[in-house]
Amino acid sequence: MFCFKCGEQIPNESVFCIKCGVKQIKESSSCKKENNGDSVKFELYGRKIEYNSRYDKIFEVFRKITEKAEERYDEFEDMYESKIHSFNSIYNVLLPYLVEEIKIGIDYAISLLVEYGVDYITAEEFVDVLQDDDGEEYEDSITEIVKEFYLKADNLQREVDKISKTRDVQRASRSYWSGGGFGIRGALTGVAKASAMNAANGIVRGIGDTIINVADRNKINKLKDKIYDECCLDYFAYNIVYFYNSEIFSSLWDVFEEEGVWGEIDAHTDREDARLENYKKMYQKNKTTQNYEKLINAYIDCIQKDPFSVEYYSDLYSYVKQDKNKIMEIVDFVGLREEYIRQIIVHDNERIDLIMRLKENTISDIERKIELLEQIEIDNPDIEIDELEELKNKLRSML
Repeated sequence: MFCFKCGEQIPNESVFCIKCGVKQIKESSSCKKENNGDSVKFELYGRKIEYNSRYDKIFEVFRKITEKAEERYDEFEDMYESKIHSFNSIYNVLLPYLVEEIKIGIDYAISLLVEYGVDYITAEEFVDVLQDDDGEEYEDSITEIVKEFYLKADNLQREVDKISKTRDVQRASRSYWSGGGFGIRGALTGVAKASAMNAANGIVRGIGDTIINVADRNKINKLKDKIYDECCLDYFAYNIVYFYNSEIFSSLWDVFEEEGVWGEIDAHTDREDARLENYKKMYQKNKTTQNYEKLINAYIDCIQKDPFSVEYYSDLYSYVKQDKNKIMEIVDFVGLREEYIRQIIVHDNERIDLIMRLKENTISDIERKIELLEQIEIDNPDIEIDELEELKNKLRSML
């Protein structure tokens, strides 16, 4: 057999590639992979999914981007857990870090362009690809959340200024955020990072510190705590991964297609998405077998057209009734494993909460809850096993 990623010949039934170390895809009754040299074929829930050789370089580039995204995710997580512990650290450390991440992403995109022979496009020209059709500058997902948190600080300062006992000198010297200074071009030139640092010093630092009245000071501190509580690691990390896997990738796609690195492929899913939404509504309204099959087929149609959107896989996982773990096999091939796992763990934690709310009036009730928890372990081997075991043991003690 051959490794699906690097093409190295490896012993049959190998679990991992001896050259690149990537876990190999095993065939199953629900998802079968076949590579005949001209195309890659999957069978998922009775449907065939096929990608011809024109997709080879696209999958190759996408896997490199997702690998970079996961590297940046891990580094961000380490930074966040070690340094982000207060309201001030959001603005002094976190937001400048995020602005710098945009530049890191663009620099990585340029390195991929050079690797694939497109060495005549500058970073500034690549940013031009991130323009809307109407000519307005594209606002990436990282810039959006940076602006969101500066707006929170601006609103907080306005609350401070409403308090009558704020010192006049503070009110006179304090500036408001005008809404500018950030964006993907600013990140590229370093202006955005400088703006973030200046905003931290001129707008955010010391908000409310000169308030005299204790009750007023406590009120402002509570508002600061609220902003900090809204600062969620997963929220920021998701946007970093999205920036790479969606925004950087789609822009590279446009360049590579235009420059002939790969042929023109229509991956737009407007029609498929509309059909999917219709079948979602139909199934939610009337959960018949026919509507269920139409819904699953609609998801597979979307994956056939656009295999690079993790939401299709994670949503399919939430709807499919059996062999949920088989979705991982095509996810592994595409290169979305880590992001997919994060998303389905969120879904499975919700499943656990619902299971634990079920009645426990009889032995059958308890046994049923244990069975449902065990099914989650089968569906998602990456779920936190210790937590599930603790819940199952608690239920078993009731038998």
